[in-house]
Amino acid sequence: MGDYIECGTRDSPGDSLFVQDGNAQTQMDFMIDLFAPLAKEGLLLGLHSGNHEDRAFKCLGIDVVKNMCRELSHQRPQYSCRNFGYTAYHLIRVGKQSYEMFTTHGVSGARTPETKLRAVRHFGEYVDAEVIAMAHVHDLATTCFDHYTISKTFERVMWRKQYFVLTGSYLGHE
Repeated sequence: MGDYIECGTRDSPGDSLFVQDGNAQTQMDFMIDLFAPLAKEGLLLGLHSGNHEDRAFKCLGIDVVKNMCRELSHQRPQYSCRNFGYTAYHLIRVGKQSYEMFTTHGVSGARTPETKLRAVRHFGEYVDAEVIAMAHVHDLATTCFDHYTISKTFERVMWRKQYFVLTGSYLGHE
């Protein structure tokens, strides 16, 4: 869901340009190799863009995620790795069950677990989906809320849960 590579530039915050592992091409090649087995099996739905990939676009006009999707689509010609941009809606079917999802790289300057979860819950104010998932904040967490709505089809009040998920990232630590 974005931030697959560090892509430190001279304009990046902190010292990422000097402490990152390899250059942007090396980082992108590593991620393609990591995702290739999933792509070969048709298990990779697609990729989101993140603010780290945007660094390459802002500096050079190169769309890292578009290039990664193109390369991963060659892993299985009948399957296309989709470029989801920053946000995407999904209808996921597992057997006879289906799930409505909204996924986004997201934005937030949150630092604590509570404020990070608040950032993903904010999407629930205007997104109607069973699962709302966000990356960007470099943390894993989940919470859910009950929602009640009127069903025109069944002419009654319906109850459903809405799940909010922070999906983590590939941020490395010593």
